[in-house]
Amino acid sequence: MGTVQEFTIRFVATSIQEIPTCTHNHSVPGLVFSTSGYTGNLFHDFTDVVIPLFLTSREFDGQVKFLVTNKRSWRSWRISKYKEVLRKLSKEFLGGAYSLERERAIEVTGDGGGKRPRLLIISRKSTRLLMNEGEIVTMATGLGFEVVVTEADSNLARFANLVNSCDVLMGVHGAGLTNMVFLPKNAIVIQILPLGGLEWLGRTDFGDPAKDMNLRYLEYQIGEEESSLRQEYPPDHQVFKDPYSILKQGWLAFRAVYLDKQNVTLDVGRFQATLLEALNLLH
Repeated sequence: MGTVQEFTIRFVATSIQEIPTCTHNHSVPGLVFSTSGYTGNLFHDFTDVVIPLFLTSREFDGQVKFLVTNKRSWRSWRISKYKEVLRKLSKEFLGGAYSLERERAIEVTGDGGGKRPRLLIISRKSTRLLMNEGEIVTMATGLGFEVVVTEADSNLARFANLVNSCDVLMGVHGAGLTNMVFLPKNAIVIQILPLGGLEWLGRTDFGDPAKDMNLRYLEYQIGEEESSLRQEYPPDHQVFKDPYSILKQGWLAFRAVYLDKQNVTLDVGRFQATLLEALNLLH
């Protein structure tokens, strides 16, 4: 957090000559926020900037001027990316900012007719890859889902509406799951947890917030046979037997093994049960 600029407000006597003369006057309060720190992926953009900004500014009902500091570190395009949010910080600010049409997820009828529920798979291209994505798409389609596979889009307004059109969002643990904020109510979030004892992290980041947003949350914890770490370490290695011992070496060591170097190949038959549970919840 050393890159976040700090400001100090001081009260001084009005008679002091060194005070600069005001050149601009404003009739609304100013709110200073930094775009430095850990920002740079969708999760931290929301948890470190967008949501705190909303909570702080909502009492002014939009009558507030935003003052951005450390803008270079966040890059100008990120300010542009969130301009709809910054322009419309109201009670339902995400839905209103992006004109999201759907308020509730689909309710599947038992007669087999009607629209199919839409399943959005958040695809990853660098770390924690879903190696058999195609097999999962085929299986999910056979269960009755309309499947959409995509990476997160830098055009947030367009991607927000895509997410809002879906009833189930699934992906391997990562920032892409933050897009659940755009889902309609009663939609379902499926988080795939890699090896490493990541349950606490997954539930803190996405499981508990999903429930607070009136979403249903399902969790799939992979087994050793579904992890690419099997090709890197012997079966009796502490990576499998004692993830906490890796964590004790420091967060960077833990992240390097379980988040940066691990890919996932799902057991299609075992994962099918999770999708069937999601389908049942939509009835």
